[in-house]
Amino acid sequence: MIALFPADFILVVHFAWAAWMVSGVAVAVLGFRWHRFWRWRIFRTAHLFGLIATASTPLWPSGTCPLTIWEWELRAEPSTAAQPGSFIIHWLHEALFWDVDPVILSLISAAAALFTVVMFFLRSPRKMYR
Repeated sequence: MIALFPADFILVVHFAWAAWMVSGVAVAVLGFRWHRFWRWRIFRTAHLFGLIATASTPLWPSGTCPLTIWEWELRAEPSTAAQPGSFIIHWLHEALFWDVDPVILSLISAAAALFTVVMFFLRSPRKMYR
């Protein structure tokens, strides 16, 4: 189980990144109704750059997220081949890696990035006032 720790850790970080990207789009949509969400300047700026980087992944030389490649390489090592993963790691993996055409995922990511960019400029973040 110890040999799987680096790959499992990367999977957890990767899942957290994906959850942050999805939740950021949800917060942007909620901002239409509850304006206090629009005032999170650091969150919105970081999310904008993160989503642009995520959506541009298919344009990178390998066409695959570096975290995915790193996890696959760690899981392919002989010392981890025969070891089963934990229950939670199994379901995080299932939630993160869908059996869908990569083009569809790229289109969804590009649409989310475009939406985020448009919303960032139409409703730019303001400083929080108390």
